[in-house]
Amino acid sequence: MKGYGLVVDQYTFGSILKGVAFVALLDLGQQVHSIIVKMGYENNVFSGSAHLDMYAKYNRVEDAYAVFQCIPEHNSISWNTLIAGNDGIGSSECFLQATLFASQLVFDDPVHPSPASSSLS
Repeated sequence: MKGYGLVVDQYTFGSILKGVAFVALLDLGQQVHSIIVKMGYENNVFSGSAHLDMYAKYNRVEDAYAVFQCIPEHNSISWNTLIAGNDGIGSSECFLQATLFASQLVFDDPVHPSPASSSLS
């Protein structure tokens, strides 16, 4: 894209990561993640939520948690992505871990999981 003179931003990376997760190319997703870090977008809620989704689809729960913790301002999308991603793994233990993790953070976070979060499963 840069070769064609197009500007890349956090929204572009969010879309790219959604596509990478859809076609199941973890190596490419990790390369995109590296570029995002180099460009300074790793703390952005848009690219961060896409990272959460990508890592959750690859069952990389620890990576998803790490990305979530890097997002300075959580919103309902980032919370729901974290919870749904862990629920989507199919393990009740992983879903419970995500829920407990969310409950620990909820007291320090101005944005909490929405009422719809509990109905994602």
